[in-house]
Amino acid sequence: IYGTNLAASTAQFATTPLPVLLGGTSVSINGTPVPLLYVGPGQVNAQVPYETKVGTAKLVVTSNKVDSPPVNFEVAAAGPGVFTPPPPSKHVLALNLADGTLNAPETPARPGQYVTAYLTGQGVVNPAATTGDVAPSSPPFPVPVAPVQIKIGGVVADVPFAGLAPGFIGLLQMNVQIPDVPAGEQSFDVSIGGVTAASTVISIAPKQ
Repeated sequence: IYGTNLAASTAQFATTPLPVLLGGTSVSINGTPVPLLYVGPGQVNAQVPYETKVGTAKLVVTSNKVDSPPVNFEVAAAGPGVFTPPPPSKHVLALNLADGTLNAPETPARPGQYVTAYLTGQGVVNPAATTGDVAPSSPPFPVPVAPVQIKIGGVVADVPFAGLAPGFIGLLQMNVQIPDVPAGEQSFDVSIGGVTAASTVISIAPKQ
């Protein structure tokens, strides 16, 4: 959330579950207080609760007991966003599971190997996760209700696991097997419930 006078000073969460009041600032969506990760005079990072209904929602920021004018925004069932380095890079932030290296042109993944990538905006999960708290570290792991599909170089990839990353808040972990695609920079396209994330790329090594 961007604006002015959103908080008197900067503050960041220190414990979980996330607080709903941070540095004298709170945020409500449809009248419900929401968890806060960071607040500052010009920016607030908050988690949209899993329980928020799809459609138009009303957001209010309160700083030192002064409410902002309400702002309407749209809530979708899914809005996947794959993590990448800062712009202008469109390379997916993915770990090569063969050796734990960060996937890059210098350290590509081979067809048949696995990578782990992350996104946010996966929508409702089952079993239900607690808003503002870390995902469980043991089964059952919450997974998106909507189907997850990943294409690498236009080829549908096998995804043995796509669920909330254990120990993180609202972060989806995707374990993906590289399909038989040519070496080089290949597209890495993710969709959840038919909603497609912005296209990213991944580095592929020649098949052995």
